[in-house]
Amino acid sequence: CLQSPCWGWLSQGICEGVEAAVALKAAVASIKCMIARIWRGILRVNISEDYLRHLGESVIPAYRAAEGNQSIHILLDAQGEFVTILLLSFWESRAALEAFRDPHKPDEFLLASEAATVYEVAAAEKAAGA
Repeated sequence: CLQSPCWGWLSQGICEGVEAAVALKAAVASIKCMIARIWRGILRVNISEDYLRHLGESVIPAYRAAEGNQSIHILLDAQGEFVTILLLSFWESRAALEAFRDPHKPDEFLLASEAATVYEVAAAEKAAGA
């Protein structure tokens, strides 16, 4: 993970001082590489149960079975007659994510959707007792 171009500014100390940059780079270096993928869509509340059933029957099992998948999370935000849904998945590497063939075909349910965005996880910490 630390091979990406974004780490250049850390090594140059262009942060809030050289000490902060060095401390952040050291903390991140101790974290196992992980990739996050976020997909967002909007649907009507009246079909949200059907869509969640579709995810549970078809999509989530494929994510769970995919080599390199660490976890998959469904986030919902209902606002009036619309629901925004996020699919947040974590992967052990970019290669594992790229090898995954996403079965998610949401067009029949959604009013709008965005292309998935992929991020390197720079820091991760479990809550005490987790």
